[in-house]
Amino acid sequence: MIVFGSGGHTTEMIRLVKNLPRTRYSPRNYVVADTDEMSKEKIQLMEEGSKDSNLIEIPRSRKVHQSYFTSIFTTLNAMFYCFINNYKYQPDLIICNGPGTCIPVCYSALILSWLMPWRKTGFGKIKIVYIESLARVKSLSLTGKLLLPTASLFIIQWPELYTKITGIEINTEKEAEAEKDKEEKEKEINNEKDINTKTKTKSTSKFINKRIIFRDDLM
Repeated sequence: MIVFGSGGHTTEMIRLVKNLPRTRYSPRNYVVADTDEMSKEKIQLMEEGSKDSNLIEIPRSRKVHQSYFTSIFTTLNAMFYCFINNYKYQPDLIICNGPGTCIPVCYSALILSWLMPWRKTGFGKIKIVYIESLARVKSLSLTGKLLLPTASLFIIQWPELYTKITGIEINTEKEAEAEKDKEEKEKEINNEKDINTKTKTKSTSKFINKRIIFRDDLM
């Protein structure tokens, strides 16, 4: 099950979904807000001719500039529809990247899995993969904060934010290259073969810390 938001969330998710092996991730059930016409069009265009995909519409959890108090009730309304659809489609995996629509979809699936722990497939063994939006550089979105404790895999795309959340410092590739050049110059100046230099964590596009990982190669 793949959750689409609107605007930038949709653009990012389209890029991610296009890289998924279609035979492995089948069927693909797309969840969108009933008022999100742009996402519907993009999904239909991307899945044109496909026979193993479904488009699921649910009420929008929270509209732009809607107060947090009233959004409680609209989210509960959306969750009611999510319970029905999660029970109907029984997803093994939910992929989302930050829109408010993620909340009722993910939590309704988790509640069903807690109520039916004996299930060996579907929502009984649900996995949630959350990709924090590329727009979130220094702080998590509200959706990210709510799903951080429950996501099976939580992906952050900026090293600054990853360090803030995990306390682990990582280098970008440019920083690593600059550090490497500096070390080589120091070796030449000192003319020593074995120099023990203290370096930071090596640059990598994938740094794993339990459930939270850093990836800078998704977009």
